[in-house]
Amino acid sequence: MRNIKKVVLISNYRLDCQFSMLLFAELLFREITEVGIKSEIIYPAEILGKLAFGKRFLIKWLGYIDKYLLFPILLKIKLRKINAETNGQFIVHVADHSNSIYYDSIKNYAHLITCHDLMAIKSALGQIPQNKTKTLGKKLQNWILSNLIKYKYTVCVSNNTRNDLLKYSTSESNQIRVIFSSLNFKYRRLDYDVAKTNLLNRTDLKTPFILHIGSNNWYKNRIGVVEIFSKVLDQLEDKQLFLVLCGESISGNINDLIKQKKLESNIIILENSSNTELQSLYSLAEVFLFPSIYEGFGWPPLEAQACGCPVVSSNGGSLKEIIEDSALVSHPDDLDLFARNIVSLIQSKTLRESCIEKGYNNLNRFSTEKMVRGYVDLYNKILNN
Repeated sequence: MRNIKKVVLISNYRLDCQFSMLLFAELLFREITEVGIKSEIIYPAEILGKLAFGKRFLIKWLGYIDKYLLFPILLKIKLRKINAETNGQFIVHVADHSNSIYYDSIKNYAHLITCHDLMAIKSALGQIPQNKTKTLGKKLQNWILSNLIKYKYTVCVSNNTRNDLLKYSTSESNQIRVIFSSLNFKYRRLDYDVAKTNLLNRTDLKTPFILHIGSNNWYKNRIGVVEIFSKVLDQLEDKQLFLVLCGESISGNINDLIKQKKLESNIIILENSSNTELQSLYSLAEVFLFPSIYEGFGWPPLEAQACGCPVVSSNGGSLKEIIEDSALVSHPDDLDLFARNIVSLIQSKTLRESCIEKGYNNLNRFSTEKMVRGYVDLYNKILNN
């Protein structure tokens, strides 16, 4: 039996700011190293992109050269060196399916890829009408898919993603397996005073509040978040309840809706929150609201549960599978049910405590130990097959 001497993780181009994917690769590196296997993360080098002077337009186009023309060449050279150093006893793990296009650079070595979701690919194929894809985007996603299905060994982070991939893949179904991701930070419930202290710099924060974490991307459904919050206030006698939108600054259409609903004094926007601040927000929130239209996995509800915060969520994409019965769940379009569920959690201590307990139990399915064991077992299988 050949022993693994090294795991090479292919991560994302850092100037693209795909933070969740960068964190996933860092999590794998940290935990694989912890179990005694030497690991290395390789990022596409920012050769031309760093000359863009922070201009997003230039970063995009110069980044294409860095990622798609220069990096495949540099990667081949790097892997030849690692192959010689390890006598071929290493694994190449592409940590994000959007980097499937490096297949030709790694195909001669033991390798696998992790697929997080097919949302961008499905959009490019016209299967998600809410998210129109431009011509260049369609070509890029078709390129990613055409390479993704070449991988013999693929890990999906949910059964929902696996079922999506099986519709396109030519691999045998038993070669596409599911390994749940774990949290990339050790979230836990903080005492009230500790959480408040961690947020002293957030002078605009007011309690009690409902928490949402996400971006302005269509599938995060921030419009729905504001609509739901408005309906919650309509059902409560005490209107001293706030909504904290944590993430990027709100877009114009969301701001217009907030003004239309006269919610300016009830909504708080928090940008650039650290993990410690997020942990504190989860610990203080009355409810975590997550009405996403689609998710390939869904870390935030699990983060909230780790901090003892009850979750009200949609069943979009993989969320039904990830959450199961540990949260109050409804269809993304049923805004009235979302509001009723939130009001129920605010008004019922028994229901609240039940949801918190179920949330803690749900986390047992997503331990770091289980995730790492799953990947290491697969590494050994691939290397010795």
